[in-house]
Amino acid sequence: MKRFVATLASVLIAAGNTWAAENTLTQDEKAAGWILLFDGETLNGWMTSSRTPSNTPIEGGCINPHKCGGYMMIHEKEWSGFVLSLDFKISIGCNSGIFVWTYPLEPRPGKDVGYNGIEIAIDDTKTSSYHDTGAIYDLVAPKKNAMKPPGEWNHIEITCKGSRIKVVLNGDEVSEIDVDQWEKPNKRPDGSEHKFDIAFKDHPRHGYIGLQDHGSPCWFKNIKLRSLVKEEKIWPLRWGIDTLGTPENFELQPWAAELFREFGYNFWVLHAWEKPQIAANIKWIREVDAWCRENRVTWVCDLESANCQKTFVDEHRRDWFNRPDGRHFELLPDEILEELARCQRLDGVLYDEVEHMQNCRNGVMNNDTPFAPWVYDPKGDTLEEAADKFTSAVGELRKLHDHYGLRLYTEHVFPVLFHCFARAGWTAGTKILKENWSPAFIACAMGAAIEYGTELWITPDFSGYAEGYPAHSVEEYRSALLLAYHMGADTLYTENLAYDFENRGKGSLVLLKDGGYTVTDYGKAAKWFIHEYVPAHPRRYTFRQLRPRVAIIRQEDACWGQATNLALGDRLFGNDAWPSTLVTEAWLRIWHLLTRGVISAEGPSWHSRGTYSGRPYQVFCPLDGVVVFDEKVSGEHLKGVELIFLTGLGITENTQKAVAECVAEGAMCISLPHLLPEKVRQATGEMGEIADGKGVWVATTDFLAPHVRKRVMPFLPDFNAIRYTFGDTNVVFRVIDGDPNRLNVEITVHKSHS
Repeated sequence: MKRFVATLASVLIAAGNTWAAENTLTQDEKAAGWILLFDGETLNGWMTSSRTPSNTPIEGGCINPHKCGGYMMIHEKEWSGFVLSLDFKISIGCNSGIFVWTYPLEPRPGKDVGYNGIEIAIDDTKTSSYHDTGAIYDLVAPKKNAMKPPGEWNHIEITCKGSRIKVVLNGDEVSEIDVDQWEKPNKRPDGSEHKFDIAFKDHPRHGYIGLQDHGSPCWFKNIKLRSLVKEEKIWPLRWGIDTLGTPENFELQPWAAELFREFGYNFWVLHAWEKPQIAANIKWIREVDAWCRENRVTWVCDLESANCQKTFVDEHRRDWFNRPDGRHFELLPDEILEELARCQRLDGVLYDEVEHMQNCRNGVMNNDTPFAPWVYDPKGDTLEEAADKFTSAVGELRKLHDHYGLRLYTEHVFPVLFHCFARAGWTAGTKILKENWSPAFIACAMGAAIEYGTELWITPDFSGYAEGYPAHSVEEYRSALLLAYHMGADTLYTENLAYDFENRGKGSLVLLKDGGYTVTDYGKAAKWFIHEYVPAHPRRYTFRQLRPRVAIIRQEDACWGQATNLALGDRLFGNDAWPSTLVTEAWLRIWHLLTRGVISAEGPSWHSRGTYSGRPYQVFCPLDGVVVFDEKVSGEHLKGVELIFLTGLGITENTQKAVAECVAEGAMCISLPHLLPEKVRQATGEMGEIADGKGVWVATTDFLAPHVRKRVMPFLPDFNAIRYTFGDTNVVFRVIDGDPNRLNVEITVHKSHS
């Protein structure tokens, strides 16, 4: 017997390339590119179509969707072109199905999620009509009923390729559909009627794979897939919401999970509700993280309370907001940081609008805030060294959180200090809409993210100078979403979810009332964006592939145009001894130049109250491939740049050399005189120019001088276009019908330039 067993084992090993145990792959299958979607032991990678765990455990190495808790069990990944292979057996009287191209998972009103997919029917019948096994349900009847009786295993292969779906059951090709021929709702190509109120030529050619629960047990195993799509990176989008202004314990509301599913949110910016009792804070953190685990949501803990409160003292008499050396910023105690570190769904800690707090010394939110420095106290330093000193200070704060494994983020309301935070290891996100020229703010944040290898976070914010709230129109919001998405944001979240200004009954994305919520027109725009626009326009590039045409290189000095805003005060880095100067303000005039005068020479923020007083807000300003780097940028980020501006206080020797190489290869550099290489400055003087290799140096003390305007003309964009290139993809935003708050997007992909 032992000898026989050994021989049998040898046979099985020798046959290993063609035979596989249940729910495994053979070597041949692996070599052919098959992947295993179900391991027979766990439901890893599977959930219900309601995005919840299944209520039905694995049965004998099989998935049984019956009573799972949703309309179907789905694999968590979306697929477009593929071959799906699996085995199934039915119970007596079974009614089930296999769904492909199911998208989105949120049902339309009055419909189940099955209307969002295409079903291959599984039924305990002997006929071959539109609802029998192998049918493409209610659309195409099978050529024959090739299914085996209940209790016996069937093998099915479903191929989705281009516009076609083909079904092979137990070796027989039983049905096929070309959805491009299905041009009318409720009508087959031959004119006969079916139940679905959509034209299937417009159905998404991608989506989830689902195993239906339609009231009967049905068992599935050996679920394998081979992709037919050439591996092509589609850059994902973390999509979320900031719930500032929403009542505390939002996550405890019975409709909270439903709301997140309805809007497709997988990311949550949650403002900390500090409590004097440490145990109460820990309880809150655990409850939030548990809710996020259950609902597959990632969250960040937003710290903004210190921006508008003088102090916060806990039960142990510890002041969370004030440091012994006089600085004012929130620092959570060790017990809280340790608890945050234990969270499973927490991404990190976000310090909200802190570039603002640094510049205004925490002194503008209300009368209860101190007039004290934020993390960096500039007293005793020079403005020339402030950027490095500030970077060091925020770097120390990051190191403290590194000890707990917590990442740090910021959210900026002014277009400054992005590069300092990024150099210190933070991700510095930008707000758009609000009081901001959104394209210019994105160019600043994107440059910092590219230069220092961080993510790009973008936040449309409904606040602004207009009367009331939301201070921006639905069209402005829609355009901001398109702008952020196609400029390559890794994370895109909206502020705010449900804030209802002065209880006027307008809300934000939703209006909370009667123990539930109502979706506003802004909310409808958000749902359209994530459920319709994004799936139809998958992003096959990242901002990291930017091929800039114009680079602004500037040492950070915290100047955004505050000299015209008496309320906020003109103190760079929060130092009364450092008002704005012609040098620090020089870069503001570059924006005026590059946008054909649309952005004021006072700067890209509506907080510059000179020429912006009384001027209506607008999203659009023309730009052509503009990005902002700091004075330390390396040559690798300047490759291919055609026009370089050198502005601000200083520049490193290495960056100056990198710019010189660009000029020699054909770039034009327009620079303040003190930033030019010495030999070039001697040749140009303050307002001259000189050729160098294939390029040219242009010196100026005023970026709006006539000789600069003349030189820059070939680099200016169309009056109605924002144009950027990412790898081989050209992205152009254009205004619709002359309205600067209504944008559409043109995407063109060219052959590789490599």
